[in-house]
Amino acid sequence: MSSCAANENHAASFVAALEALSNLLTDDIELLSVHRDQLLSDLLLIYDAKPDTVFHQVKVQFVGEPGDDLGGLTKDLYTLAWSEMMQNYFGGESAVVPQLPLYKHAEQRPHYRVIGRIIAHSIALLKTLPPRLSRCTMLCLAFGADQVSDEMLLSDFRFTLLFSLPVA
Repeated sequence: MSSCAANENHAASFVAALEALSNLLTDDIELLSVHRDQLLSDLLLIYDAKPDTVFHQVKVQFVGEPGDDLGGLTKDLYTLAWSEMMQNYFGGESAVVPQLPLYKHAEQRPHYRVIGRIIAHSIALLKTLPPRLSRCTMLCLAFGADQVSDEMLLSDFRFTLLFSLPVA
């Protein structure tokens, strides 16, 4: 199979996976009450304590702020959460991949499962992918690591490092 045909096949499979993910949501509504200044911490607690949150529609309330969630607060929540996740749990410039410094590994590693729930839920709710997430990471999340070729992994590695290397 040519690389163009493989990419088209992955794209079609990915669209189908996004649709399947959205179809997992029930009509039940979960109220997510979060503090804007500790939003990721609040989300980690919510998704860790109630893993089935990923199967529900959500209504977002920022504590201490007026507003009715007609979709904008939900988008705001997950956009801000992704930005914070990128700073704390991902590395790279042009594309990002999961990354933990060794000194944080033992403490932070359990958060990745919960972060996966948050990302999957945001994709199902918003029908969009987090920006700058590497192709390999997306394919691994959607289809498993065996769907990532060595060539794609090396290409993504180069792309991830492209702008993060110090200039001599």
